[in-house]
Amino acid sequence: MPTVNTKQDASKKRKRGRRGGVKNRLRRRPAKPPLPSVVFANVQSLYNKIDELHAKCRYDNVYREACVMAFCETWLDSTRPDDDIILDGFTVYRSDRTKESGKTRGGGLCIYINNRWCSNVKIHTTLCPPNLELLTLSVRRFYLPREFSNIVLCCVYVPPSADALAAADTIASYMQSMLLRYPDAPVFVMGDFNSCTLDTALPSFHQYVHVPTRNNKTIDLCYGNIPSAYSARAHPPLGRADHNVINLIPAYRQLLKRVKPTKVNVRQWTQDATMQGCLHLIP
Repeated sequence: MPTVNTKQDASKKRKRGRRGGVKNRLRRRPAKPPLPSVVFANVQSLYNKIDELHAKCRYDNVYREACVMAFCETWLDSTRPDDDIILDGFTVYRSDRTKESGKTRGGGLCIYINNRWCSNVKIHTTLCPPNLELLTLSVRRFYLPREFSNIVLCCVYVPPSADALAAADTIASYMQSMLLRYPDAPVFVMGDFNSCTLDTALPSFHQYVHVPTRNNKTIDLCYGNIPSAYSARAHPPLGRADHNVINLIPAYRQLLKRVKPTKVNVRQWTQDATMQGCLHLIP
């Protein structure tokens, strides 16, 4: 028999584990987080920042590995086709400001979906009344925790002069309809809210952004129906925009990893035991 050198084996260094934290968990599985990693901001014209965004998606891991990128105030209209704002590895879904809003300049929403994360996307709502702009998608990604059926993403922009209460009620009604349609789905609403909040209109939702987004104010927010779903980090603005870019890192742990396994004792009868139980039937 071959001999084993126990002294040599004992001298080998043992692996001590991995670094913890939500950021390192995301780095290990960038395309398979339990919830999507998100980058969102008020960009104040997307077209004149598209070259910078191309460079970010190529060299910056925060943008390249993001599952979702949502931008408001894109300032896009029908004269700008999707080819002008396309990004490698992403599919864009947009909602430009319409004439019904009463404004001729500014506005506009778009959401980029990383093709490595999901390709099954459905547009539900594109809304542009005077008090609000809203774009809602539902995504059925390649990998989902068992407790979720779909994920609902909503990008909004509430102008500074808008009726904040009316805008909050409109957002809440659309989010309630999505919850009725997908009762097990996480629902996230993100964008520039200005003076609007959803604390009263959607009391069961949680707000994840607690860092300054414009000067010393926090007006770019993200609400969701999952408690402690995200950890928010602020990054420098794109171009000359005066809103910080917000990176939402998934902090949620799926139910399978949070619940401890339970032990169940099962009695297994062998063939011999079964035969012995039938011996008394033999005459």
